[in-house]
Amino acid sequence: MAADDSLQNLIASAQASTEARWVSPLVPALSGVDPLGMRQTNFDLMDRVLPGLNNTARHIRPFTVVAWAWWKAGQLATASGRKKIAPELLINFVDRIEVVFAWSQFSRSSDPGLPGRNILAPLMNAGQYRFGGRQWDMRRRERRYSTALSAPVNYGPSLKSLGWIVSHPRERTVFIPKDSAVPAIEALDGLLQPHLQHPIFTSFNDVTVDQDFVDSLGEAWAMENLTGSERQFVRDALIGSWTRPGLRMGILLASTVLQSLESEPTVGEVRRRMAEPDSGTFNSPDLVSISTAWKIVQLRQVFRLAMEGLLHWAVLQLRNGTQTTSQLSEVFISESGSALSVNKWLVGQMVEGGPVDWQDRLEGALAKRDTGAIAKAVRSTLANLLAEPLSLSTVDERQDRLPLSRAIHELQNCGDRRPAQLMSHIIERWVLGQHVYWALGRGLSDARGNQRQIFRLKIALEEGGWTLTSGTKAAPTNAPSPTPDRLYTALTLIHECKLLDAGTGGEN
Repeated sequence: MAADDSLQNLIASAQASTEARWVSPLVPALSGVDPLGMRQTNFDLMDRVLPGLNNTARHIRPFTVVAWAWWKAGQLATASGRKKIAPELLINFVDRIEVVFAWSQFSRSSDPGLPGRNILAPLMNAGQYRFGGRQWDMRRRERRYSTALSAPVNYGPSLKSLGWIVSHPRERTVFIPKDSAVPAIEALDGLLQPHLQHPIFTSFNDVTVDQDFVDSLGEAWAMENLTGSERQFVRDALIGSWTRPGLRMGILLASTVLQSLESEPTVGEVRRRMAEPDSGTFNSPDLVSISTAWKIVQLRQVFRLAMEGLLHWAVLQLRNGTQTTSQLSEVFISESGSALSVNKWLVGQMVEGGPVDWQDRLEGALAKRDTGAIAKAVRSTLANLLAEPLSLSTVDERQDRLPLSRAIHELQNCGDRRPAQLMSHIIERWVLGQHVYWALGRGLSDARGNQRQIFRLKIALEEGGWTLTSGTKAAPTNAPSPTPDRLYTALTLIHECKLLDAGTGGEN
């Protein structure tokens, strides 16, 4: 209705005008996220290996604090004696507990591993804050879908998937802790006992909190001050009998690799070893199977990065002026090296190792902003993918997201063609056509849904060939980066809950 009203106002304004007039230029927000529509497949594949985790919910204590806040809100509602209480009161209570917790941890550490420092800076600078009134309502709205711990991009999904909270049976916007989480919640409640008489914890009414009280709380529920009950709950959530099989096997895979490596390996070393199902590290069929699934995630990751890297290469080339697909292809072959046929062009271009190593090489080339280095890295990636013996036929990928299995099949069928012909196909069909399809499709979807106007199109086709859009010409050319694969989250949770000290229950 809002969109229709806006359109009617424009029509009425145009009809009432007697002469031309200046209007403000349209300045849509620019976006370079997922320019080829390929990243969702990474997330889908990741759900087979580490489901229920995300890239931001990495620490145990925020889980406990949010679950405790809902538990405490329920207690206050019961103690109030009211037959019915507005869900908004409970949600408001949880919101302010989240803010006080984050505030206390930001006061203790420059980097506690929590979102939202900038948005809470005014509270910290003022030294006190009143939780109530219009200003607080605005801050809640600002945080709800961005920096709030319960936000969908932070701890919200994992709070449910790991079994901390469930929806109230009669009110879907209200949550209650699962019975299995109560011991961990009660353990945190014990740590907070000296502070629980403060009105922030005892009332739904507006309340003012000062820095001294926040500081006193900081140590009590410090991120690192975990209880045994919290650690035990997370161990059960990761590998317990009620854990989803995919998550359990993914955690066992990571744990087995950790035990096989030297002390304190890097995340890259763990990622690499997890993607080696034939290395002999895994002596059970289930671990070999999940290692294979993890390797498929990494193969798809390096393929996506290579294609986004090729788009980045094209943007750098088109800064010199409009070019046709054939011209771009010839430049790519000139920079990457030539051969008589695709088969000969790819022979000898493979680099040692697996997909994690190929990705490292791609990232290094992209960081240099050297188009020749990028072209060579993309060429070697294609060679490695073509030679990869792992069958991808069982991987279910949406056809409009450029399935890796289809790409490899097309590479295999181009063996006798000239490299420039292959690159014309890849540049036009795999990269530029894919980019235009997703950029315009998402823009239309946003317009129909009256959503935020985001300009996604980097390259467009005009009479003389491919050219950069005006927004891309004016914007810095940022290199693509790998899609985070949740591994750091898994390793952090494994470390914080002391899973290896307690024993994984899996085979080594």
